[in-house]
Amino acid sequence: MTGKFAFFTGSSFSLPAIQYLQTQGRLACVVLFDAEPNPDLLQLTQVLKQLDIKVLKYSTTNAVPLIAELDALSASYGMVYLFRHILSEELLNYFHHDIYNIHPSDLPKYKGPMPLYWQVRHGLSSIQLTVHKVTTEIDSGEVGVQLDMPIHPFENLMCVYQKSAQFIPQLLHQFIEQLDNQTIEWRPQESGEYPSAPFPQPEELVVNWEQHTATEIVNMARAGSGDFASVRIRFNANEIQLIQASKQKLNLAGIAPGTVIEVGLNSGLVVATKESAAKLDIVATPQGVFDGYRFAQMVGLQAGVLLS
Repeated sequence: MTGKFAFFTGSSFSLPAIQYLQTQGRLACVVLFDAEPNPDLLQLTQVLKQLDIKVLKYSTTNAVPLIAELDALSASYGMVYLFRHILSEELLNYFHHDIYNIHPSDLPKYKGPMPLYWQVRHGLSSIQLTVHKVTTEIDSGEVGVQLDMPIHPFENLMCVYQKSAQFIPQLLHQFIEQLDNQTIEWRPQESGEYPSAPFPQPEELVVNWEQHTATEIVNMARAGSGDFASVRIRFNANEIQLIQASKQKLNLAGIAPGTVIEVGLNSGLVVATKESAAKLDIVATPQGVFDGYRFAQMVGLQAGVLLS
């Protein structure tokens, strides 16, 4: 079994995987969604053109033209990664259900479009990259091959996206080797209640000093750093973006969460949480990006002030 793969994607983070399949002689084409391109997709399209890789377009309204092109290219298998669209039953049938998805979580945990975000936010120390069968139900097919990827506590979401992109060729190597040798032991996903990975809601992106621990605030900043899901702090009816925070081990019994504890050149901007304190290392405002101390000096924050 040495068939070629049609690779369905929508992000340049998939390029290491695509190039791996190309170097192994296992890439038939790349399939992109037929829609208005974003900057990431434009970058991907440009690189694919430079690599002379055949690109096809997927439409949700009519799969027949795509299936004809896939057949002409002798695409035996499908591989999906960072492709945020449900594939039609017609397409699954064309591949005889030999179409697989790369999902960066230990399924059935963190099903949904934002698995890396929520795993970083929940402070996981490692992530399971998973290849599973594609079905009409999202992220629910049988699991085949997994690869463990460690996460450093200082890595933010962008770091984790980039690291996973570099790990996926190794995952594909293991998967294809077992696929060709017919040694994959497919297993159904367990049933039960597990953490999911939806798009975060706006209210989930605001620090609640009375509810969030210092560790949770640190991980919220890591998960939102440089991404649309950036965490916000409310201050004087305004919101500022928290880019980086650090936990401070302090005993602050009797001090209201959200109270500024210290503002200093060396100590920075330290705020009480419900169990300890968090140092606001880096924040962003409409005026620019500042460390906590400089921001506090600019807006007149002093010890004793209560943030909303």
